[in-house]
Amino acid sequence: MARISDKDLIKFIGYIIRIILLFGIGVQIILTIYGIISSIFSLNLLDLVNVTITGPLLILVLLELYIAVNSYLSGKERSIINVIDAGISFFVRELILELFSQNYTITHILIIAGVVGILSFSRFITNR
Repeated sequence: MARISDKDLIKFIGYIIRIILLFGIGVQIILTIYGIISSIFSLNLLDLVNVTITGPLLILVLLELYIAVNSYLSGKERSIINVIDAGISFFVRELILELFSQNYTITHILIIAGVVGILSFSRFITNR
């Protein structure tokens, strides 16, 4: 019986993760386009702005995760920076979603902004 090496197993799992991320990116692109079109036809300006901003930001987060997985599996040293960038994009998206919600609190906004600041400082430190 042939034994699968660790390197082959990591490669296989990497391919699966890439496929899942590409599928998620494709689905999110379709959902964003559908949301924009339905908001235009319903003449709801607030929904149009919400979908136009949050959809592409989620696509950006998924793209940055895809880049991080690729750089990690190829052995590049910048993979931690890509993960931090994905985290920054995610929390900026959450901050925007919080601002669009009807019942946001200043505490939640300050916490999310603090996390973005910490991640930005971490990226600055790792980039040096």
